[in-house]
Amino acid sequence: MIVTAGLLGTQGARRVLLLIMCAVALAWVALAIIPMSHSQLGFVLMWTLMSLAMMIPTVLRPMLRIAGGSAMRACSFVVGYLTIWIAMAVPAIILVNAVPWSGLLISFGWIVVGLYQLTPWTQTALRRCRSMQASDPAFQLGIKEGVACASACFPLMVIGVVTTAGMQPALSLLSMVALAAFMIWEKSPRVGSVALRASGIAVILVASTMLVLGGAETGHMHKISAPSSWVE
Repeated sequence: MIVTAGLLGTQGARRVLLLIMCAVALAWVALAIIPMSHSQLGFVLMWTLMSLAMMIPTVLRPMLRIAGGSAMRACSFVVGYLTIWIAMAVPAIILVNAVPWSGLLISFGWIVVGLYQLTPWTQTALRRCRSMQASDPAFQLGIKEGVACASACFPLMVIGVVTTAGMQPALSLLSMVALAAFMIWEKSPRVGSVALRASGIAVILVASTMLVLGGAETGHMHKISAPSSWVE
């Protein structure tokens, strides 16, 4: 995300940004070096790291505006925002366990994500992500931002987790970087509804192509249990 010069005009704002980006970088390092754990607790840990690494960069602009150069307000916003995303680990586990995720169903999942991208619900949620006001307490604003962003991005995060779970670690990490870059792009105020719909159509076309080319014969079945591993 390109952060405007106005938001970084003070030394305090720059310190806030540096602090948050250090935390994001550490989360990426943890995702790269910590072995995948398939227990429920391990899933929550992985989801939390992904939320910090992938989702915080998507809200840097509203975070800096709300922080107003205050590290305390920035941290309060981030805590509120991550509270929502960590809570979303519960429905994520339910979805991962409820569906026998084969290559065929993963392809269908991506088609559903593309269709969801076309809905007015997603468009509205993304507008709320971009336009949060700075007058309320920072923690409360973080909660509101988290709800708006989860409304727009939760399906993408879930199918991303399922898809990357069967990959080699390096490829899995690169895929997460790509997903994060996409979510940063779609939350940019420069991205309009036409571009968002075009991205949804592109996802549908790519997933449909993968389905035709053999989605049913590829992939793994994924489940999370306590404490057993994902089942192939």
